[in-house]
Amino acid sequence: WWGQGLGAGQPAPTGLALVGLTGVALLGQMGLVHTLTTVGLLVVGLLGLWRLGAGLGHETARRACLLGGLLVPFASGALATGRWSALALWAATPWWTASIVEAGSAAARPVRRRALLGMVLSVALVSAFVPAAVTVVLALGVVLGVATVFGHEHSAGAGLAAAGRGLLRCVVAVVGAAVLHLPWSWSFVTDQWWDELMGSGATGSKGVGGWELLQWGRSGAALGALSALVLVVPLSVALLARGGRAVWGLRSACLVGGFGLITVVVDRDLLPFEGGDVWWWMAPVAVGSALSVGALVASWKDDVVTRSFGWRQPLGLVTAAAVAAAALGPLVGLVDGRWDQPRTALPVLLGQLPTDDDAGDYRTLFVGDAGVGRMRSGALAEGLGY
Repeated sequence: WWGQGLGAGQPAPTGLALVGLTGVALLGQMGLVHTLTTVGLLVVGLLGLWRLGAGLGHETARRACLLGGLLVPFASGALATGRWSALALWAATPWWTASIVEAGSAAARPVRRRALLGMVLSVALVSAFVPAAVTVVLALGVVLGVATVFGHEHSAGAGLAAAGRGLLRCVVAVVGAAVLHLPWSWSFVTDQWWDELMGSGATGSKGVGGWELLQWGRSGAALGALSALVLVVPLSVALLARGGRAVWGLRSACLVGGFGLITVVVDRDLLPFEGGDVWWWMAPVAVGSALSVGALVASWKDDVVTRSFGWRQPLGLVTAAAVAAAALGPLVGLVDGRWDQPRTALPVLLGQLPTDDDAGDYRTLFVGDAGVGRMRSGALAEGLGY
Protein backbone atom coordinates (compact mmCIF):
# COMPACT_ATOMS: atom_id res chain seq x y z
CA TRP A 1 0.00 0.00 0.00
CA TRP A 2 1.32 3.40 -1.04
CA GLY A 3 -0.70 6.50 -0.19
CA GLN A 4 0.87 8.59 -2.97
CA GLY A 5 -1.78 7.34 -5.38
CA LEU A 6 -4.43 9.19 -3.38
CA GLY A 7 -2.43 12.39 -3.07
CA ALA A 8 -0.40 11.73 0.08
CA GLY A 9 3.14 13.07 0.07
CA GLN A 10 5.46 10.20 1.05
CA PRO A 11 8.53 8.42 -0.34
CA ALA A 12 7.89 5.70 -2.89
CA PRO A 13 8.77 2.13 -1.81
CA THR A 14 12.04 0.93 -3.31
CA GLY A 15 10.27 -2.15 -4.61
CA LEU A 16 8.23 -0.04 -7.04
CA ALA A 17 11.41 1.35 -8.54
CA LEU A 18 12.93 -2.11 -8.84
CA VAL A 19 9.83 -3.48 -10.57
CA GLY A 20 9.79 -0.51 -12.96
CA LEU A 21 13.48 -0.79 -13.81
CA THR A 22 13.16 -4.53 -14.38
CA GLY A 23 10.21 -3.95 -16.68
CA VAL A 24 12.20 -1.39 -18.68
CA ALA A 25 15.18 -3.76 -18.93
CA LEU A 26 12.86 -6.47 -20.29
CA LEU A 27 11.27 -4.07 -22.80
CA GLY A 28 7.97 -3.81 -20.92
CA GLN A 29 7.35 -7.56 -20.74
CA MET A 30 5.77 -7.50 -17.29
CA GLY A 31 4.55 -11.06 -17.69
CA LEU A 32 8.17 -12.12 -17.99
CA VAL A 33 8.97 -10.12 -14.84
CA HIS A 34 6.23 -12.07 -13.07
CA THR A 35 7.66 -15.38 -14.26
CA LEU A 36 11.25 -14.54 -13.35
CA THR A 37 10.27 -13.39 -9.86
CA THR A 38 8.38 -16.60 -9.11
CA VAL A 39 9.90 -19.53 -10.96
CA GLY A 40 13.25 -17.75 -10.96
CA LEU A 41 13.29 -17.76 -7.15
CA LEU A 42 13.31 -21.55 -7.21
CA VAL A 43 16.52 -21.46 -9.23
CA VAL A 44 18.06 -18.82 -6.95
CA GLY A 45 17.28 -20.89 -3.86
CA LEU A 46 18.69 -24.09 -5.31
CA LEU A 47 21.87 -22.31 -6.43
CA GLY A 48 22.17 -20.94 -2.89
CA LEU A 49 21.94 -24.46 -1.47
CA TRP A 50 24.62 -25.56 -3.96
CA ARG A 51 26.90 -22.81 -2.67
CA LEU A 52 26.07 -23.56 0.94
CA GLY A 53 26.82 -27.24 0.39
CA ALA A 54 30.39 -26.39 -0.69
CA GLY A 55 31.31 -26.08 2.99
CA LEU A 56 30.54 -29.77 3.56
CA GLY A 57 33.78 -30.72 1.84
CA HIS A 58 32.39 -33.47 -0.42
CA GLU A 59 31.05 -33.06 -3.94
CA THR A 60 28.50 -35.81 -3.33
CA ALA A 61 27.35 -34.11 -0.15
CA ARG A 62 27.01 -30.85 -2.07
CA ARG A 63 24.74 -32.56 -4.59
CA ALA A 64 22.76 -34.06 -1.71
CA CYS A 65 22.27 -30.59 -0.24
CA LEU A 66 20.86 -29.44 -3.57
CA LEU A 67 18.65 -32.53 -3.68
CA GLY A 68 17.47 -31.74 -0.16
CA GLY A 69 16.14 -28.42 -1.45
CA LEU A 70 13.93 -30.37 -3.85
CA LEU A 71 12.86 -32.95 -1.25
CA VAL A 72 11.64 -30.36 1.25
CA PRO A 73 8.34 -29.13 -0.29
CA PHE A 74 8.47 -25.68 1.28
CA ALA A 75 9.05 -23.80 -1.99
CA SER A 76 6.37 -25.75 -3.84
CA GLY A 77 3.98 -25.14 -0.94
CA ALA A 78 4.70 -21.41 -1.12
CA LEU A 79 3.92 -21.46 -4.83
CA ALA A 80 0.73 -23.46 -4.28
CA THR A 81 -0.58 -21.00 -1.68
CA GLY A 82 0.72 -17.85 -3.35
CA ARG A 83 2.99 -16.83 -0.47
CA TRP A 84 5.62 -15.00 -2.48
CA SER A 85 7.25 -13.37 0.55
CA ALA A 86 7.97 -16.80 2.07
CA LEU A 87 9.38 -18.00 -1.25
CA ALA A 88 11.65 -14.95 -1.47
CA LEU A 89 13.00 -15.58 2.05
CA TRP A 90 13.57 -19.26 1.27
CA ALA A 91 15.55 -18.33 -1.87
CA ALA A 92 17.72 -15.83 0.01
CA THR A 93 18.34 -17.78 3.23
CA PRO A 94 20.98 -20.21 1.82
CA TRP A 95 23.01 -17.26 0.49
CA TRP A 96 22.75 -15.42 3.79
CA THR A 97 23.67 -18.55 5.74
CA ALA A 98 26.75 -19.17 3.57
CA SER A 99 27.81 -15.53 3.96
CA ILE A 100 27.41 -15.63 7.76
CA VAL A 101 29.43 -18.84 7.99
CA GLU A 102 32.10 -17.37 5.71
CA ALA A 103 32.33 -14.28 7.92
CA GLY A 104 33.32 -16.45 10.85
CA SER A 105 36.08 -18.20 8.91
CA ALA A 106 39.54 -16.70 9.38
CA ALA A 107 40.63 -18.15 6.03
CA ALA A 108 38.08 -15.99 4.17
CA ARG A 109 39.43 -12.59 5.21
CA PRO A 110 40.82 -11.54 1.76
CA VAL A 111 37.37 -11.83 0.14
CA ARG A 112 35.37 -10.57 3.11
CA ARG A 113 34.74 -7.08 1.67
CA ARG A 114 33.21 -8.44 -1.52
CA ALA A 115 31.12 -10.96 0.39
CA LEU A 116 29.91 -8.25 2.76
CA LEU A 117 28.82 -6.09 -0.19
CA GLY A 118 26.91 -9.04 -1.61
CA MET A 119 25.18 -9.58 1.73
CA VAL A 120 24.16 -5.90 1.94
CA LEU A 121 22.77 -5.88 -1.60
CA SER A 122 20.85 -9.15 -1.16
CA VAL A 123 19.29 -7.99 2.12
CA ALA A 124 18.35 -4.68 0.48
CA LEU A 125 16.80 -6.47 -2.48
CA VAL A 126 14.62 -8.82 -0.41
CA SER A 127 13.65 -6.21 2.18
CA ALA A 128 12.46 -3.91 -0.63
CA PHE A 129 9.50 -6.28 -0.94
CA VAL A 130 9.54 -7.99 2.48
CA PRO A 131 10.70 -5.42 5.06
CA ALA A 132 10.57 -8.02 7.83
CA ALA A 133 13.47 -9.81 6.10
CA VAL A 134 15.86 -7.76 8.23
CA THR A 135 14.56 -9.50 11.37
CA VAL A 136 15.11 -12.91 9.77
CA VAL A 137 18.69 -11.91 8.92
CA LEU A 138 19.44 -10.88 12.50
CA ALA A 139 17.83 -14.06 13.84
CA LEU A 140 20.00 -16.09 11.45
CA GLY A 141 23.10 -14.41 12.88
CA VAL A 142 22.10 -15.33 16.43
CA VAL A 143 21.08 -18.94 15.69
CA LEU A 144 24.14 -19.70 13.56
CA GLY A 145 26.29 -18.00 16.18
CA VAL A 146 25.04 -20.42 18.83
CA ALA A 147 25.91 -23.35 16.56
CA THR A 148 29.37 -21.92 15.91
CA VAL A 149 30.14 -21.41 19.61
CA PHE A 150 29.20 -24.96 20.61
CA GLY A 151 30.50 -26.69 17.47
CA HIS A 152 33.81 -24.90 16.85
CA GLU A 153 36.71 -27.29 16.31
CA HIS A 154 39.27 -25.39 18.38
CA SER A 155 37.92 -23.66 21.48
CA ALA A 156 34.89 -21.87 22.84
CA GLY A 157 36.78 -18.57 22.65
CA ALA A 158 37.55 -19.02 18.96
CA GLY A 159 33.94 -20.06 18.36
CA LEU A 160 32.68 -16.98 20.18
CA ALA A 161 34.91 -14.74 18.03
CA ALA A 162 33.69 -16.42 14.84
CA ALA A 163 30.06 -16.08 15.95
CA GLY A 164 30.64 -12.40 16.68
CA ARG A 165 32.02 -11.81 13.18
CA GLY A 166 29.01 -13.50 11.65
CA LEU A 167 26.54 -11.49 13.73
CA LEU A 168 28.43 -8.29 12.94
CA ARG A 169 28.03 -8.99 9.22
CA CYS A 170 24.27 -9.36 9.73
CA VAL A 171 24.07 -6.02 11.56
CA VAL A 172 26.14 -4.23 8.90
CA ALA A 173 23.99 -5.77 6.16
CA VAL A 174 20.78 -4.56 7.81
CA VAL A 175 22.14 -1.05 8.37
CA GLY A 176 23.50 -0.94 4.81
CA ALA A 177 20.14 -2.03 3.41
CA ALA A 178 18.36 0.70 5.41
CA VAL A 179 20.74 3.30 3.96
CA LEU A 180 20.15 2.05 0.42
CA HIS A 181 16.39 2.29 0.96
CA LEU A 182 16.48 5.96 1.97
CA PRO A 183 14.24 7.94 1.93
CA TRP A 184 11.65 5.14 1.98
CA SER A 185 13.22 3.45 5.03
CA TRP A 186 12.76 6.68 6.99
CA SER A 187 8.99 6.13 6.84
CA PHE A 188 9.45 3.28 9.32
CA VAL A 189 10.76 5.67 11.98
CA THR A 190 7.52 6.07 13.91
CA ASP A 191 6.12 5.13 17.31
CA GLN A 192 4.69 2.00 15.69
CA TRP A 193 7.90 1.09 13.87
CA TRP A 194 7.78 -2.59 14.78
CA ASP A 195 4.20 -3.02 13.58
CA GLU A 196 5.08 -1.14 10.40
CA LEU A 197 8.05 -3.43 9.83
CA MET A 198 6.23 -6.70 10.54
CA GLY A 199 2.89 -5.68 9.04
CA SER A 200 0.75 -5.84 12.16
CA GLY A 201 -2.65 -7.37 11.55
CA ALA A 202 -2.00 -7.91 7.86
CA THR A 203 0.59 -10.65 7.75
CA GLY A 204 -1.89 -13.47 7.40
CA SER A 205 -0.79 -16.85 8.65
CA LYS A 206 -1.29 -17.57 12.33
CA GLY A 207 -3.03 -20.48 13.96
CA VAL A 208 -1.87 -22.77 11.18
CA GLY A 209 -1.35 -25.68 13.56
CA GLY A 210 1.53 -28.02 14.21
CA TRP A 211 0.46 -30.76 11.81
CA GLU A 212 0.12 -28.32 8.92
CA LEU A 213 3.54 -26.85 9.70
CA LEU A 214 5.12 -30.31 9.83
CA GLN A 215 3.80 -30.93 6.33
CA TRP A 216 5.20 -27.62 5.07
CA GLY A 217 1.73 -26.26 4.37
CA ARG A 218 0.81 -29.05 1.97
CA SER A 219 -1.51 -31.20 4.09
CA GLY A 220 -3.89 -31.65 1.17
CA ALA A 221 -1.19 -32.96 -1.17
CA ALA A 222 -0.78 -36.64 -1.94
CA LEU A 223 1.56 -38.33 0.58
CA GLY A 224 2.09 -34.92 2.17
CA ALA A 225 2.40 -36.45 5.63
CA LEU A 226 5.60 -38.23 4.60
CA SER A 227 7.30 -34.88 4.06
CA ALA A 228 7.44 -34.40 7.83
CA LEU A 229 9.99 -37.23 8.06
CA VAL A 230 12.75 -35.00 6.71
CA LEU A 231 12.70 -33.15 10.05
CA VAL A 232 14.23 -36.25 11.65
CA VAL A 233 17.44 -35.79 9.67
CA PRO A 234 18.94 -32.74 11.46
CA LEU A 235 18.77 -34.38 14.88
CA SER A 236 20.28 -37.61 13.55
CA VAL A 237 23.11 -35.78 11.79
CA ALA A 238 23.90 -33.82 14.94
CA LEU A 239 24.38 -37.17 16.72
CA LEU A 240 26.24 -38.95 13.92
CA ALA A 241 28.67 -36.34 12.58
CA ARG A 242 32.17 -35.91 13.98
CA GLY A 243 35.10 -33.59 13.33
CA GLY A 244 34.55 -30.77 10.86
CA ARG A 245 31.24 -32.32 9.82
CA ALA A 246 29.84 -31.99 13.33
CA VAL A 247 29.58 -28.20 13.15
CA TRP A 248 27.55 -28.47 9.93
CA GLY A 249 25.26 -30.99 11.57
CA LEU A 250 24.88 -28.64 14.52
CA ARG A 251 24.16 -25.71 12.20
CA SER A 252 21.38 -27.58 10.44
CA ALA A 253 19.94 -28.72 13.79
CA CYS A 254 20.02 -25.16 15.16
CA LEU A 255 18.33 -23.77 12.05
CA VAL A 256 15.55 -26.34 12.33
CA GLY A 257 15.24 -26.24 16.11
CA GLY A 258 15.74 -22.51 16.64
CA PHE A 259 13.50 -21.27 13.87
CA GLY A 260 11.06 -24.10 14.48
CA LEU A 261 10.61 -22.80 18.02
CA ILE A 262 10.09 -19.25 16.72
CA THR A 263 7.52 -20.57 14.25
CA VAL A 264 5.51 -22.34 16.95
CA VAL A 265 5.57 -19.28 19.21
CA VAL A 266 4.42 -17.00 16.38
CA ASP A 267 1.79 -19.47 15.21
CA ARG A 268 0.24 -19.64 18.70
CA ASP A 269 0.47 -15.85 19.03
CA LEU A 270 2.38 -16.09 22.32
CA LEU A 271 4.47 -12.98 21.77
CA PRO A 272 3.45 -9.64 23.30
CA PHE A 273 4.25 -8.02 19.93
CA GLU A 274 3.63 -8.78 16.27
CA GLY A 275 5.54 -11.85 15.10
CA GLY A 276 4.80 -11.69 11.40
CA ASP A 277 3.86 -14.53 9.10
CA VAL A 278 4.73 -18.01 10.36
CA TRP A 279 5.95 -19.02 6.90
CA TRP A 280 8.66 -16.36 7.05
CA TRP A 281 10.15 -18.21 10.00
CA MET A 282 9.66 -21.61 8.40
CA ALA A 283 11.93 -20.67 5.47
CA PRO A 284 15.17 -21.18 7.51
CA VAL A 285 13.71 -24.46 8.83
CA ALA A 286 13.39 -25.67 5.24
CA VAL A 287 16.95 -24.59 4.44
CA GLY A 288 18.28 -26.28 7.59
CA SER A 289 16.50 -29.50 6.63
CA ALA A 290 18.01 -29.42 3.14
CA LEU A 291 21.45 -28.74 4.62
CA SER A 292 21.06 -31.72 6.95
CA VAL A 293 20.57 -34.05 3.99
CA GLY A 294 23.94 -32.95 2.62
CA ALA A 295 25.54 -33.25 6.07
CA LEU A 296 24.16 -36.80 6.37
CA VAL A 297 25.85 -37.82 3.13
CA ALA A 298 29.10 -36.12 4.20
CA SER A 299 29.20 -38.05 7.48
CA TRP A 300 27.97 -41.36 6.08
CA LYS A 301 31.33 -42.78 5.00
CA ASP A 302 33.60 -41.47 7.77
CA ASP A 303 31.21 -41.51 10.71
CA VAL A 304 28.88 -44.42 9.98
CA VAL A 305 30.20 -47.01 7.50
CA THR A 306 33.83 -47.16 8.64
CA ARG A 307 33.02 -47.25 12.37
CA SER A 308 32.70 -50.48 14.30
CA PHE A 309 29.13 -51.71 14.57
CA GLY A 310 27.06 -49.91 17.17
CA TRP A 311 24.18 -47.48 17.45
CA ARG A 312 25.43 -45.33 14.55
CA GLN A 313 24.69 -47.87 11.81
CA PRO A 314 21.02 -48.46 12.74
CA LEU A 315 20.45 -44.74 13.24
CA GLY A 316 22.08 -43.97 9.89
CA LEU A 317 19.93 -46.53 8.10
CA VAL A 318 16.73 -45.31 9.72
CA THR A 319 17.60 -41.72 8.79
CA ALA A 320 18.35 -42.68 5.18
CA ALA A 321 15.00 -44.51 5.04
CA ALA A 322 13.27 -41.39 6.38
CA VAL A 323 14.83 -39.29 3.61
CA ALA A 324 13.70 -41.79 0.97
CA ALA A 325 10.15 -41.85 2.34
CA ALA A 326 10.00 -38.04 2.58
CA ALA A 327 10.95 -37.82 -1.11
CA LEU A 328 7.79 -39.62 -2.23
CA GLY A 329 5.45 -36.68 -1.56
CA PRO A 330 7.36 -34.09 -3.63
CA LEU A 331 7.91 -36.61 -6.42
CA VAL A 332 4.17 -37.28 -6.67
CA GLY A 333 3.52 -33.54 -6.67
CA LEU A 334 5.78 -33.07 -9.69
CA VAL A 335 3.65 -35.31 -11.92
CA ASP A 336 1.25 -32.63 -13.19
CA GLY A 337 3.71 -29.75 -12.74
CA ARG A 338 1.18 -27.50 -11.00
CA TRP A 339 2.11 -28.16 -7.34
CA ASP A 340 -1.57 -27.80 -6.39
CA GLN A 341 -1.77 -24.21 -7.59
CA PRO A 342 -5.27 -22.83 -8.35
CA ARG A 343 -6.19 -22.60 -12.02
CA THR A 344 -7.72 -19.13 -11.73
CA ALA A 345 -4.83 -16.66 -11.86
CA LEU A 346 -4.97 -12.98 -10.93
CA PRO A 347 -4.52 -11.75 -14.56
CA VAL A 348 -7.72 -13.65 -15.45
CA LEU A 349 -9.65 -11.65 -12.85
CA LEU A 350 -8.13 -8.37 -14.02
CA GLY A 351 -9.32 -9.17 -17.54
CA GLN A 352 -12.88 -8.47 -16.39
CA LEU A 353 -12.14 -4.75 -16.08
CA PRO A 354 -13.36 -2.69 -19.06
CA THR A 355 -10.72 -1.12 -21.26
CA ASP A 356 -11.03 2.51 -22.30
CA ASP A 357 -7.78 4.12 -23.38
CA ASP A 358 -9.32 7.58 -23.49
CA ALA A 359 -10.26 7.40 -19.80
CA GLY A 360 -6.73 6.41 -18.76
CA ASP A 361 -5.41 3.45 -16.80
CA TYR A 362 -6.56 2.03 -13.47
CA ARG A 363 -5.38 2.51 -9.94
CA THR A 364 -6.18 -0.92 -8.58
CA LEU A 365 -6.93 -1.70 -4.93
CA PHE A 366 -6.28 -5.32 -3.99
CA VAL A 367 -8.07 -6.65 -0.90
CA GLY A 368 -7.43 -10.18 0.30
CA ASP A 369 -5.07 -12.56 2.06
CA ALA A 370 -2.21 -10.35 3.21
CA GLY A 371 0.35 -13.14 2.78
CA VAL A 372 -0.24 -13.37 -0.95
CA GLY A 373 0.84 -9.82 -1.81
CA ARG A 374 4.34 -9.14 -3.10
CA MET A 375 4.77 -5.92 -1.19
CA ARG A 376 3.90 -4.60 2.25
CA SER A 377 0.15 -4.19 2.67
CA GLY A 378 -1.99 -2.19 5.05
CA ALA A 379 -4.03 -3.91 7.76
CA LEU A 380 -7.78 -4.12 7.16
CA ALA A 381 -8.47 -6.97 9.60
CA GLU A 382 -6.57 -9.89 11.08
CA GLY A 383 -4.95 -11.62 8.12
CA LEU A 384 -6.70 -9.32 5.63
CA GLY A 385 -4.68 -6.67 3.87
CA TYR A 386 -5.02 -4.04 1.17
